Amino acid sequence: EVDRLFHLLFDTSPLVSSVENENYPLVDVFVKDNNVCFEFGVPDVGKADLDVQISKDLIIVKGVKKEKVKEGAKNYICMERVYGKFQRVVKIPSIVDTTSAKAKYKDGVLTVTLAQVQERRNRSKKIAIE
Repeated sequence: EVDRLFHLLFDTSPLVSSVENENYPLVDVFVKDNNVCFEFGVPDVGKADLDVQISKDLIIVKGVKKEKVKEGAKNYICMERVYGKFQRVVKIPSIVDTTSAKAKYKDGVLTVTLAQVQERRNRSKKIAIE
């Protein structure tokens, strides 16, 4: 709570944030083979119930986790699993080519892969004088 208040007051732009559920889905962000990869843990969510968008320097994952209805009433003592709509927003940590974005869903993991672009500011180039 203190961290969230700090970010709200001082706008430090956290790498990862969410709207409806602060920690769902969980995400791992890493670099592999000149790609920035995002792995979202979305068990029990169907591929058709997921939506992935890129907006500026953000990846937005939206979806619905539906509760499985089984026969017979249940009297829960404890229920920690969350069902319903969710949205997770993750800041892209480096310059990427968004036109090459790929998303793959397998075994409850949504993987979004973006090709990194080398920064052009640090490159030197000789310019001919006319």
